[in-house]
Amino acid sequence: MLSRNTEPQIVFRNALTRGSSACDVQDFDNPQETTIEPCDICGQELDDEHACLQSIPSSVLRVQDPRIGSIVVDHYILEEFVCESSTSLVYKARHQLLNSHVAVKISNRSGLRDPFSVVRTSRAAVIAVRLEHPNIVRCIEFSHEPNQQGILIMDWCTGTPLSQVIGKELALTPRRALSLLEGLCDALHYAQTQGVNHINLHPGGILIDNISGYEQAKLLDFGLMKMIAPHTSDIVESSEHFKYASPEERCGQPPDQRSMIYSLGLILLDMLTGRVEALNNQSPGNARLEVPTLLQLRSDMAEAAVIDKILSRCLATKASRRYQNIDELGLAINQAKIEVDRIQRAENLRLTNSKEQRSTLLWVLLLAIIFGICAAWNTIASGLH
Repeated sequence: MLSRNTEPQIVFRNALTRGSSACDVQDFDNPQETTIEPCDICGQELDDEHACLQSIPSSVLRVQDPRIGSIVVDHYILEEFVCESSTSLVYKARHQLLNSHVAVKISNRSGLRDPFSVVRTSRAAVIAVRLEHPNIVRCIEFSHEPNQQGILIMDWCTGTPLSQVIGKELALTPRRALSLLEGLCDALHYAQTQGVNHINLHPGGILIDNISGYEQAKLLDFGLMKMIAPHTSDIVESSEHFKYASPEERCGQPPDQRSMIYSLGLILLDMLTGRVEALNNQSPGNARLEVPTLLQLRSDMAEAAVIDKILSRCLATKASRRYQNIDELGLAINQAKIEVDRIQRAENLRLTNSKEQRSTLLWVLLLAIIFGICAAWNTIASGLH
């Protein structure tokens, strides 16, 4: 007689049924212990068909975004949802007449709850639209919709965020990292001449674009800025920027140029090591970030000592010990590039000489073998005669 299987059976359900698990374990020998639990989100009883829309990820629901296909600012057709932040939604759009693509940034609902959001967005737009530099993503125009949502139209860039480049390549070459940082310094210097200070520096806000074979870093997020004038000292923070924030920013103090230089130093370190995320995990909360030297992280890098001179100034705990402005940092980067090129030439020469030496040794060894074979043949021939 076959005995009944008393092991618990697993009943699979839709992954959207529960927030914590996609399957339940039921003991059919004790049916009285089985209870129907309510959905943690909507409160309805759970069954095999239940799927609460509130538990579906926003990325899935975004496919049915009602804005797709609509026209904003008179002639831009929204074609594709790109990303979402705490303050805005970003779409890819097409100009009706010119058939060219642009990026459309729309303030979201959370921003509308802030009574100062319209004023803040308008101020940022006025600043951003007047900036025109090859290392800054150009803002084309700004508008307010009847529902008070601010809409910013920007150039559509096909570049890759620096954060993704770092994640994919793990470590950039010193020459490449310094060149990208030099472009960012040029953009920030230009912005300062226009009365603008960028306070939201992080790899996710930097695009790496390739124009005619020339790699170029472009700054995004110029909506998160402040005027240098003292009466506009608003500080806008993001979780991504906080990972690259200076010690004074982590303590809640207002940032200045030297805070920006600290962030640039961490971005440079991240480009060369890909380790800033791990360093942040070791310094939770508002604790000061303990940053090791590049030589400690990359002992195999011949140029580490040269770049450490820049990093030690950029990442000084006290702002007074850092470079005091972008011009100083730009000059140091230019000098470091010259030194890195010299080291690279010396390394290439050493490798070339090493190859030539190995080639010479191989020829000597080959000639010695041939000479030995000839001598042995002569000896054998003499013995035969």
